[in-house]
Amino acid sequence: MRAFFFDMADVIIYATGLCWLIAGIYSGVQVLSQFGEFTRGLIAGVILIVFGLLAAALHCLICFAIMDIRAFTRHAAKQLTSGRG
Repeated sequence: MRAFFFDMADVIIYATGLCWLIAGIYSGVQVLSQFGEFTRGLIAGVILIVFGLLAAALHCLICFAIMDIRAFTRHAAKQLTSGRG
């Protein structure tokens, strides 16, 4: 089961990033639909949409960076234990 999740890590990261994206856009659209006629409502809605995009991108970048660090440390540990380090 653990190997299955490691193999599916890319898909899981993209799926959770998509959830962040949908949540940010949905909340921004809700603010725009409720308070869009006011300047503050318009600004708040656009900011929520932009922050939703940024949160999704940041989530994916951090997760992929962690995966790269784990792959590097695993590779380095194998090199050190094999005596080629």
